[in-house]
Amino acid sequence: MNPVRKCFTAGGRSSFLAAALFLVSLTLLLARPQPAIGSWSETGHMITARHSHTATRLADGRILVAGGEDGSFLNYLASAELFDPVTGTWSATWSLHTARSKHTATRLADGRVLVVGGTGAVGAPDSAEIYDPATGRWSDTDSLAYGRFLHTATLLYDERVLVAGGAHGGYSTTSIELFDPETETWSRSAMDTARHDHTATRLANGRVLVVGGVDNSDPYHAEEYLDNADIFNPADGTWSAPDPINLGRARHTATLLNDGRVLVAGGWRPNTFYDANCYLFDPTRGTWGHTDPLPWGGFEYHTATRLTDNRVLVTGGWINNVGAQSGVYLYNPADRSWTVASSLENQRYWHTATLLYDGRVLVAGGAGPGHLASAEIFDPQNHISNGSFETASVDPGGGSISLPDGSTAIAHWTVGDRVDYREDWQAAEGRRCLDLNAVDAGSIQQDFFTPVRTRFLVTFALAGNPGGIQGIKTLRVFESVGGRSQDFTFDTTGKSRADMGWTTKTFLFTSNGIFPLSSLEFRSLTPGPYGPALDKVRVVRVFSVPMPMIQLLLE
Repeated sequence: MNPVRKCFTAGGRSSFLAAALFLVSLTLLLARPQPAIGSWSETGHMITARHSHTATRLADGRILVAGGEDGSFLNYLASAELFDPVTGTWSATWSLHTARSKHTATRLADGRVLVVGGTGAVGAPDSAEIYDPATGRWSDTDSLAYGRFLHTATLLYDERVLVAGGAHGGYSTTSIELFDPETETWSRSAMDTARHDHTATRLANGRVLVVGGVDNSDPYHAEEYLDNADIFNPADGTWSAPDPINLGRARHTATLLNDGRVLVAGGWRPNTFYDANCYLFDPTRGTWGHTDPLPWGGFEYHTATRLTDNRVLVTGGWINNVGAQSGVYLYNPADRSWTVASSLENQRYWHTATLLYDGRVLVAGGAGPGHLASAEIFDPQNHISNGSFETASVDPGGGSISLPDGSTAIAHWTVGDRVDYREDWQAAEGRRCLDLNAVDAGSIQQDFFTPVRTRFLVTFALAGNPGGIQGIKTLRVFESVGGRSQDFTFDTTGKSRADMGWTTKTFLFTSNGIFPLSSLEFRSLTPGPYGPALDKVRVVRVFSVPMPMIQLLLE
């Protein structure tokens, strides 16, 4: 008899049933899906290093980056570029008419993008311009009454854009202006409190919540870090004041959750400097409540992005006397808790973070050690790090580098035998990919954490070295803990370095090990120097089916 069953049956049938029910309950608990921590992969670099720019997702999924600064003295940028999330590459588009930084960019209901204000070489421009994705060109539109920067711009449900506050002439302003995209004209009004470096969040009921910021509108009094909030009602153009937040702050973030509440995180405030405390605003009651604080203290100039699963991704930031941050945190509204996620590859602040159409997040540019052209993608469901092989301690420099057996030069990966790290082939994503045959068949593998008894889907881009005798190249995917493997082939006939012909392949495995650790290996089975090529590796959980522990009782 099974010794486990014997142990339970010794106490009688009631003991057996009680134990069985306990183990079934435990199995169901273990089967409860847990959110993935996610992983980072560098993607193609921007054409121009920049910070304090804007990044806007267009209707076709591309990301428009515009303006900013490149770190040179008073060198404000007019250039703009587009990121293609399918290829992980950037391309230039037409430049802004006016170079600007710390401006806003808002996608209108018709798909065009409205850029407003900012700061430039001659102060805060009062100009506004519209980008048309169909033509790739900018056109001037009606100017603001007041030039401003460090303001907010919010798309309303009636398709107008609310521009609120900001700094004008070095001082905070109460001015608000409403842009009508049909007539391309502005109407003017004011809010109750002058402020800049605040946040503005459109609520589920269409109203706009404005929180915190700095008021230095009175030159005879010290600047004030605001603890108050205002709510704008677009229906009648009026403002109302909900309860104040607990402590004044600026340069924080405010993120709308799917239940209608708003999460306020981080920011700078006087006396205590950086505030790790976080707050939830309930629009139905007009009140604030506490939630768990940021795990490692507060910061400013960070980003906060709501993911498709309702978690909030917080990235980077700045701490005085410490510098730029690479920390990444995930807030889960379900239990009001924070999780420390994998860090950014680059420390950065004054960067952008944009939700892509497929649920990933593009982090681009910013300041850190220097001014950054680099971009990284956070995949909230991916268990593999650096799946596009963009991050490494070596630089192919537009050519290729041979990496020896045991090399860990490509971040998070280990080379077997020898492979070529290439930047002179068309990559499936970003700029770089792998040739698994340097002089003969080689391999590359990564260890990563996976819940036991869980099924995963591996996707990757496969091509082949187009040199030498063209034909079939074979690659084997091997998951070492579960022992599953599968062979894949690619025909290089007619392919070239500029047109590799990448195809997406899939592979399923179940993590059957005792410990939550798996190892994934990609190995060439083609002899000689011309073998398969690899890029864009991703591993996601498809469903969780733990082995029911009750089976131990029934064997």
